[in-house]
Amino acid sequence: MAEERTIKILRIITRMNVGGPAVQITNMLNGLPSEEFQQRLYFGTCEAGEAEFISEIENKSVLHRIPGFRRSVTGFSEIGVLWYLIKEIREFKPDVIHTHTAKAGFIGRIAAILSRSRAKRVHTFHGHILYGYFNPIISSLYATLERILAIITDVIISVGPQVKADLLKFRIGKPRKHQVIFPGITIGPRIPKLQAWQSLKAAPKKMNIAFIGRFTTIKRVDRLVELARLCKQQGLDVQFVLAGDGPQLEKFHNIAMVENLSMVFLGWRSDVELILSASDLLILVSDNEGTPIASIQASLLGVPTLATKVGSLPDIVISGKTGLLTGLNPDELYKSLRELYLNKDLLIELGEAAKDFAQKRFSLNRYLQDYRDLYRKLAN
Repeated sequence: MAEERTIKILRIITRMNVGGPAVQITNMLNGLPSEEFQQRLYFGTCEAGEAEFISEIENKSVLHRIPGFRRSVTGFSEIGVLWYLIKEIREFKPDVIHTHTAKAGFIGRIAAILSRSRAKRVHTFHGHILYGYFNPIISSLYATLERILAIITDVIISVGPQVKADLLKFRIGKPRKHQVIFPGITIGPRIPKLQAWQSLKAAPKKMNIAFIGRFTTIKRVDRLVELARLCKQQGLDVQFVLAGDGPQLEKFHNIAMVENLSMVFLGWRSDVELILSASDLLILVSDNEGTPIASIQASLLGVPTLATKVGSLPDIVISGKTGLLTGLNPDELYKSLRELYLNKDLLIELGEAAKDFAQKRFSLNRYLQDYRDLYRKLAN
């Protein structure tokens, strides 16, 4: 029997900033067996204030930074990026070209066509990009562009059923092209709570509530500040522990200091296990979410999530069973938070159920096997 050849995978992402897409790509680069898959990752440069997530990638030889490639659009640098990718595709001769994020998805798929590559084209939608990120006119133009790109795409990956439903609602791709692959997550063991408290200087007698994410408009940290105000007014002995960076970090840090709110700002941290181990609850208050990695990580450590019911969060948090989902109003968030504050048994019960659910749905082994099966099918 002839020996099977190595399958070549060329990945393209706009930038490897800290977040779900970077984590998932890192898992594939590290987890897919090198004897079966030869991988390359092409990526651009992070924006000012963003932390880059490439230190966890074990084989640094797979990394290829694209000169002049950034999230912002200039109209000139994109031409150079396109030509660069065309040359790389022709040289590498991949079996599969897999693009991630909006800008990389556009340039990468156009480069695949112009290079006359016979590679199968795969694009992953990591979130609900059609809601909340752009104004209505830009969103409409983006949807139209994605409908056109879907024609030249062999497989469209969604990170959850709701993302897929949104894409089909906007008539992006035929149903037969769509596939859902849930993220696969691994995380270290939970650290003893007292040790975690001491390391973070958290307040052991308070209910510690973690927020992990970027300080951007879509994440609605202003809503979290309002919730902290309500807790202060109503006498809830809680402390919010916020980890992350972004353009709005300094603004909300200053507000919390001036108003003496019980909020600790850690900046960007890589030790997510430590933050979650010190916490009783994870909170997300976004206007929109794809499949937030932080909530899955929290669940794997037995920490339940309180979140706004947006995007694919219902795929991660089963409200009333593994966490609580609410409307967007801070008063609704406060009501649910107070319920958990007064009922520690419910908090523990939700955490245990969340851990069991996450281990079944979001295992790294299942995730890697899904992609092995997909790439094998496409390459053959």
